Amino acid sequence: MALHIAQVSTYDNSGGAARSAYRLHHGLIERGHQCRMLVAHGGSSDPTVEVFAATADGIRRRIRQRLRRERIRRELAAYRSTRPSGLEGFSDDRSWWDWRDSS
Repeated sequence: MALHIAQVSTYDNSGGAARSAYRLHHGLIERGHQCRMLVAHGGSSDPTVEVFAATADGIRRRIRQRLRRERIRRELAAYRSTRPSGLEGFSDDRSWWDWRDSS
């Protein structure tokens, strides 16, 4: 059974860890798996390696959203056990998404 595998790395062939990841990538392909390698800085012309651009702002925004989601989940956890069974879940007036991030 062939697996669909996505490997994420900073480099594809610059440095020892990157070369090891690249060898692993090609080993998986040789075994018949569908493998793509996503790298921030590409140096090879391999068509199975794709360079992606992750901006620092995008990463910060995703981290902030995840932290906010976790904070809301933790705050609501205390009320889940006190709610009678059969009632709809109550809603919270706070959005999961921070409206300031909608740029």
